[in-house]
Amino acid sequence: MDTPPVPGPTRTDLQRHDLSIPGREVIQNRVDITPTAAPGRHKHPGEEIIYVLEGTLEYSIDGRDPAKREMALLPRLAPLVPLPIPTPVFFGRPSDGYRWPFFGAALIPGTETADAACSDADRCRLARPLAAFLRALHDGDTAAAVDPAGELERCPETDQAQACR
Repeated sequence: MDTPPVPGPTRTDLQRHDLSIPGREVIQNRVDITPTAAPGRHKHPGEEIIYVLEGTLEYSIDGRDPAKREMALLPRLAPLVPLPIPTPVFFGRPSDGYRWPFFGAALIPGTETADAACSDADRCRLARPLAAFLRALHDGDTAAAVDPAGELERCPETDQAQACR
């Protein structure tokens, strides 16, 4: 007796528009993946944003474990940026009860942006510190200090240090 084929992901395109950057576009689609769907490998030439509407999703980038990578890079990045970021103080390994690596970090006091109900004056007061943080975060010297071994590749189309996909 033949077994029926396992259904794969189904994709529904929602919108597609050109961006202000020549040769770039944004594509929004919905991908439905059944619990029994076979895993597939694919890549994108640009950034990707994922919203999980129901269930959970586990993924890796070119066989790398994003959590392990983050745990390794955050302690190197923390002293180079002007605002606090989570810095791992303990690490958890995958086990039978929990299959993913994880880390714990000291609490950074404050309020989540979505819950802050900032006034326009608050936003203006936060603009400079945020701009300084983003400038330091995206600076080439910061990337070189955080990644002296060259784990992060330079993407020629943007010339920004980032994980190329």
